[in-house]
Amino acid sequence: MLTIFFEKLKNFYSNNTFYSWLMIVIMTGIGLSHFYIIKFTAEQDYCIIGKVWEMASSLLTAIYTTWFWCNKGGRGRVILDKLKDGENQEKVGVIIQILMAVVLLSAIFLINFSTFFFKLEKFSVLFHGLTLLLMVATFALFCRIDHLICRNNVSGKIRRDFNYALKNSDIPGVISFCVLAVYFVFVHNYPMRLFFSGAIAFQMLFSSFIWASTEITNNKKTD
Repeated sequence: MLTIFFEKLKNFYSNNTFYSWLMIVIMTGIGLSHFYIIKFTAEQDYCIIGKVWEMASSLLTAIYTTWFWCNKGGRGRVILDKLKDGENQEKVGVIIQILMAVVLLSAIFLINFSTFFFKLEKFSVLFHGLTLLLMVATFALFCRIDHLICRNNVSGKIRRDFNYALKNSDIPGVISFCVLAVYFVFVHNYPMRLFFSGAIAFQMLFSSFIWASTEITNNKKTD
């Protein structure tokens, strides 16, 4: 059993080297920030830990999205080049939507960064609500991107892989953040802040892991 687990872990690492190292760096940063907050923050406001998780997960998703679509090692450019002949307009549309998603993720990071470093806790309810709306918009863009590639890519294998990512990563992400947003409207008091931060971070990290687990991200693929 352990042999199979480590073999799968090795395969995942070999196919997703950049993502694996990015995850290691991000998680190390989270761990160090926890040590700082718990040991040196006088008020020991554990809601700050939730903000750190939100910042880390949005930063990871933004960096990984940018790398995948802009770097040949991420295969995004190869996938875009395989859109059907005459679909340059769709290609431009996909690129614009990718940029919009990265901008939204960066905005989420900056919102949480401002709350954390400039002590804007009095705006925390507003910022949490804004973060959830931005996450719904971001994952809706991811759904749209996957749908366009499923519809227009010449490779049947790529279409199937993106359809899998759409159904198992992006659509569940939209649904999860919509549910959280509705729940937030009714329950947004102080004790729930850590819950919402954790839920947002978990969904982002889980979705990125599902995406990285597909063959779309396989570094060794050349098709």
